[in-house]
Amino acid sequence: MEDKTYLKETLRKIGCDDEELSKICSYDDPMLIIEKLRRFRCDLMDDYHQCVRKIDDIDNLIRKEKENERKHTANDRRLG
Repeated sequence: MEDKTYLKETLRKIGCDDEELSKICSYDDPMLIIEKLRRFRCDLMDDYHQCVRKIDDIDNLIRKEKENERKHTANDRRLG
């Protein structure tokens, strides 16, 4: 990769630490850079999917709490 400045800026922007950034920028072989970038991307995608699962869990809890609220409200109406 000829433009190492863009590479460095982008790696910093996406959260790459300084040690990894230096290592990647030291590679002269574009295939090594691509391999590292793909691994970094895979790690980010794993983090993303983990976050999506957490959001899904929260959504499920919200739905269950709404159901409980509706049941509770319906019971109060019948008893009241």
